[in-house]
Amino acid sequence: MYKIGDKVETPLGIGKLADRSQNNETKYKVMYGAKSTWYAHDEITPYRTAHEKLLALGFQYAQREDYKRYIHDELGSLIVWDDKTFTTSDCDLEIARIMVQYLEELNNETHTST
Repeated sequence: MYKIGDKVETPLGIGKLADRSQNNETKYKVMYGAKSTWYAHDEITPYRTAHEKLLALGFQYAQREDYKRYIHDELGSLIVWDDKTFTTSDCDLEIARIMVQYLEELNNETHTST
């Protein structure tokens, strides 16, 4: 069960739960900035960081001095550089979406820590 304020993932992206209605079936109101949309329970999932998603796909993680490396036997390798760029040996659409999220998270960390 989700609670108000939880970060969730929806078909429209990442948002925050703002309200819950419990009529015949539970619906959740998810906010995306000033916009919102209602979803059924099975249409949302708990928020996971890009790092967590890569590990769930089976990537192995290694922290280096100036980069982070993710290695997968079948999916190749990803390197996230300290300058917030990345290189990859191969990249399908799912991994590309995860990498966009990863770079957005890094950018948000920089903006909130300064």
